Amino acid sequence: EMMGTDLFVYHGFTEFYHEGKWVMATPAFNKELCLKHKVAPLEFNGREDSIFQPYNLEKRKFMEYVTYHGSFSDIPVARIVKAWEEAYGADRVKLWIGAFEQSGGKSTREFFNEEPLES
Repeated sequence: EMMGTDLFVYHGFTEFYHEGKWVMATPAFNKELCLKHKVAPLEFNGREDSIFQPYNLEKRKFMEYVTYHGSFSDIPVARIVKAWEEAYGADRVKLWIGAFEQSGGKSTREFFNEEPLES
């Protein structure tokens, strides 16, 4: 509801260089949070990509990377905000930025205590 869509524009992951190659990793959910959202915890061995799994434990679509935007040495804030405005609308993005600035950069939500949305 907050985003007005189920599309999460510019969801990111981390890339690091290890043993001669780039590895992608999503350091987002701990085991408890994965199980709460009915997804298997990601396996991570440090040598192979470990990004969000496409299906949950019930074999239902969970996540899909729709667009790969490239790799960046720093967060491309201006590009992200522009893409958000195109996807979600400038007014909605302005509200998000205002709420973030008003909070002093602190989250007003307790993500770990929220109930997952049922699809």
